[in-house]
Amino acid sequence: MKSGCIVHCNQTSYLQYLPFFIHLQRINDDFMTVMFNNEIPIVQFLKHELTLNQLAEALFIGKHSKNDRGATHAIAIAFKAKDCDKIIYKTIGPEGWHASTPAVTQSHVFRIYSVTKTMTSAIIFQLVEEGKLDLKKNVKNLIQELTKHAFMREKYSALEAALAKLEPHNDATLLDLIQHTSMIGCYTRDKKFEEEVIDSPGKEWSMPELLSRVTKIKKDHTPGCHYSDAGYMLLTLIIEMIEQKDYKDIFKERIFKPYQLNHTFLHYDDIPAGLSIAKGYLKGAKGVAIDYTRYHTGTGSGGGYSTLSDMVKWTGTFKDIEEKFMAKYKITASMLPEGTSPSHIGTGKYHLGLFSQNVEELPLITAGGYSRGGKVKQCIDAEGNIVVVFQTWRHNGLARDACEWAPTHMKDSLQASVTSSDRRMQNK
Repeated sequence: MKSGCIVHCNQTSYLQYLPFFIHLQRINDDFMTVMFNNEIPIVQFLKHELTLNQLAEALFIGKHSKNDRGATHAIAIAFKAKDCDKIIYKTIGPEGWHASTPAVTQSHVFRIYSVTKTMTSAIIFQLVEEGKLDLKKNVKNLIQELTKHAFMREKYSALEAALAKLEPHNDATLLDLIQHTSMIGCYTRDKKFEEEVIDSPGKEWSMPELLSRVTKIKKDHTPGCHYSDAGYMLLTLIIEMIEQKDYKDIFKERIFKPYQLNHTFLHYDDIPAGLSIAKGYLKGAKGVAIDYTRYHTGTGSGGGYSTLSDMVKWTGTFKDIEEKFMAKYKITASMLPEGTSPSHIGTGKYHLGLFSQNVEELPLITAGGYSRGGKVKQCIDAEGNIVVVFQTWRHNGLARDACEWAPTHMKDSLQASVTSSDRRMQNK
């Protein structure tokens, strides 16, 4: 693949490939999952099979899951070619509910969801390098240290009871937490808790509150890679224990400042008043649309906010972090756990919060995350070309409103996708 500043600069709005996407959305549920995951159209873009405009429009119309009638509310994409300082942007859609609200731009702040896991992993790696942590340290021993540590006990009154909910396997190590192989469950699978989150906009849930909702991994599940937000929350607590500081300050000192992520924040209230925020929506009680932008934010396992340019900077570190980590600890690709994730296609290798995979024979290192309000995807290929995608959603039955704000030339295709989804829902 060629690289350089002129790559993808000459864009067209002719949707040469879009009928192919729409046709497969209608007949193939599996492909809808592909559209949700973003990697295939991103790879087609990196292979020059789609222009940046076509990539944006294909993802804008693409479905989000097999069982939901969500629709993209706005999309923002950044592309940076290898050895090129210039970042190329493409944005579609408004920042708010109505088309009359300002359009999203390259400067808007979006939620970054599980991207914070990559930052948590990087901080753990730094502490290991400084001799403050050992990747072979037993997780159960670390949990015992947390419950007895004076700084942690003073900061979190309910910590011991919450940590008692965690059940890592006996030999689980710090590295297992990083690689999702500790067999610790996940609090995001608690449906009752999910309803409480929706009913509590703006509430900042403490880490003990979240960990107390962890559901166990079923006993019949085989050991291996089981994606766990709770595992990364435990890593965040370990970081606090070692540094004896609030994790927000640690992220600022160890990630945001040194990597010049000047518009990246863990908490909604940290965003300066002058920055515009892109909003995603969830269908609440009686069909009322709820702004999901500030729900359940700001931990080392997920949440946070950032801009396209900051995420391009952060994605650019992935290859260097991966290579140093694997070389330092003599880790080969065959030693990394193979797993799947709802935010990736097929199987791949987990490490440092990253996911290494081959998509249509193109090696990628990816990261990202999603929740009810939207999604983020970061990709860097073997040559160092970077793509970052932000999407905000109208989730849970709000898709029919999409034609209000969709670009004129996309309305028919978007309406066809919504109608097809309605029929599938009626047949269930």
